[in-house]
Amino acid sequence: MALKKKYTGLWTSLWYILIFLSLASCRKLLEVPDPKNGIPRSAVFANDQEAEAAARGLYSQMTANSYWITNGGATLYGGLSADELYNYFSNKMYDDFRTNSLKADDNMGVATHCWYAAYRNIYHANNVLDGVAASKKITGTMKARIRGEMLVVRALHYFYLVNLFGDVPLVLSPAFEDNEQMPRTSTAVIYRQLISDLEEAAQLLPDQYPTAGRVRPNRFTAYALLARIYLYTEEWAKAESAADMVIGSGTYHLEPDLRNVFLRDSEEAIWQLMPGSGSDYNTAEGLVLLPADSSSIPEFPVTDSLLKAFGPGDQRKQVWIGVSVCMGDSIYYPAKYKIRNGMPDREYYVVLRLAETMLIRAEARAMQDKLDAALEDLAIIRRRAGLPAANAGERQSLLEAILRERRVELMAEWGHRWLDLKRTKQASAVLGAMKAPGWQTTDTLYPIPAGQIRLNPFLVQNPGY
Repeated sequence: MALKKKYTGLWTSLWYILIFLSLASCRKLLEVPDPKNGIPRSAVFANDQEAEAAARGLYSQMTANSYWITNGGATLYGGLSADELYNYFSNKMYDDFRTNSLKADDNMGVATHCWYAAYRNIYHANNVLDGVAASKKITGTMKARIRGEMLVVRALHYFYLVNLFGDVPLVLSPAFEDNEQMPRTSTAVIYRQLISDLEEAAQLLPDQYPTAGRVRPNRFTAYALLARIYLYTEEWAKAESAADMVIGSGTYHLEPDLRNVFLRDSEEAIWQLMPGSGSDYNTAEGLVLLPADSSSIPEFPVTDSLLKAFGPGDQRKQVWIGVSVCMGDSIYYPAKYKIRNGMPDREYYVVLRLAETMLIRAEARAMQDKLDAALEDLAIIRRRAGLPAANAGERQSLLEAILRERRVELMAEWGHRWLDLKRTKQASAVLGAMKAPGWQTTDTLYPIPAGQIRLNPFLVQNPGY
């Protein structure tokens, strides 16, 4: 009984945080319910404006805390876990990611920045979904759009949860009693849910963005994330088809100048997040990865392995890798984002972009033996980087070339390298020697936070922890 009260108390606290902090900008967004029973269906959004404010509150929440999963955390922790980044200054939280020696009970990056942050945002999305569905006062057009947006946001978070932790509880309702002792759901089941949600979102959302900029999901955002998930579930034809919807829309174009890819008005961006309200910096990635000046030591330099992955003449190395000279030593760091602080609203955090979708299509085509078409997709990405077309005459060499391209094009960006090593089953081969003697095959999954297991006896720990 005490355990149940403690767990319910966790969700109660979470509820009040959502109502009073994340959604404080709304006049009286929701009537505060008994947290055990969720949102009363008779006291939900009174009009379109309140539904819109609830959605805006979630996007603000996604960038409210630096280095949480949707505000630099996926990039930072994924880069340290893989072979992209290392922490120059010793810090136990970062050391444990870099050496893949995480513990279940003492790493705030795992417990708070990844697990809690993701479920906090999922819970917010579920509340908005529930409130919109129950309201009889919201227009049909608004209901469809907000539902589509929330399904995309929830899918993004579950994509990262299953790739970081494996099987996790699939929470689709804000009802506390339904969720408080939920066991882990298989990754396969979660992926099917995400596919269903994104297919629905693609039908609900308009082609046009609802506001200035690309800071809210549209139809093509749903297709871009769907293409990624189909790639991860090895449904090659569907991955190609979903990517086609985005690429063929005519809405997005590769930025010819690499310096413009991560700007607010990037033509390549499919979905961006705005800087937090009142923030004096643009993105958490810029804040944490860029040094204070050209002679300061960057906190998270790139590894020699990543530097060597760039071929001769690759303009991405020149534009997206910075260098600090400290006491005669050159220390290289990620510099996709150029602004550390100041000048807010110049750079937006890019969640999805066209180059990734093109690489997804290239890989999906190669897996279907559409080699010429895959080579052309790859050539477009390489041409932008100032490189010739890849010399890959058969499927295996072409797939290897695509993965090499993903490594440099998507480096230090949303943890792509970490997830690619795992989905292609190369993690132990690549990281085993680099991180010896501590590397174990079970390190490919982060531990379920011990505090969550103590609160929920139906959760079981990942092997190796």
